[in-house]
Amino acid sequence: MLTNIFAGCIILAAAPCKAMVFVWSYLTDGDPAYTLVQVSLNDLIMLFLFAPIVRFLVNGASSLHVPFQVLLYAVGIFIVVPLAAGSALRAYFVRAHGRDWFEKQLLPRFAPVNIVALLTTLVLIFAFQADNILGKPLHVLLIAIPVLVASLLQLIVDVWLDAALPSPSYCRSARSADRREQFF
Repeated sequence: MLTNIFAGCIILAAAPCKAMVFVWSYLTDGDPAYTLVQVSLNDLIMLFLFAPIVRFLVNGASSLHVPFQVLLYAVGIFIVVPLAAGSALRAYFVRAHGRDWFEKQLLPRFAPVNIVALLTTLVLIFAFQADNILGKPLHVLLIAIPVLVASLLQLIVDVWLDAALPSPSYCRSARSADRREQFF
């Protein structure tokens, strides 16, 4: 049982939700260009390395066997299809109406929809898993603690790199520089 929890942690940590990153960034008044660069890099890594990493780690840490074909289907369904659909829709709208209309008219219309969709998704996830969450608090802790530690370590590394490395002008603003000063 414990090995399956480790396998769940590995799969969960290997596949963080990218769509929510944009919404959280928007809600915190983050830099959209910086968020796009981070998510794009993460998506490229996920596209090529998700299946091999998960298979290697899950098979090594548990008795659970995840067929490689299932992992490839997951990459196709959850990464390739949305990426291709988003790219095609963006190209269509920019070609049909122009970049200015796309960025200043269409995208702002979706901001409230994105926030409601994010919050609804979170509520539904927890609602459907209420029995597991409330009935197995030790399992929840065994999953939550490593994910929380990994997230905090990632935050520390991100903030340190953000402060230590020169900032490209296309993905920073004065607002971002002010935030860095708050951490140090």
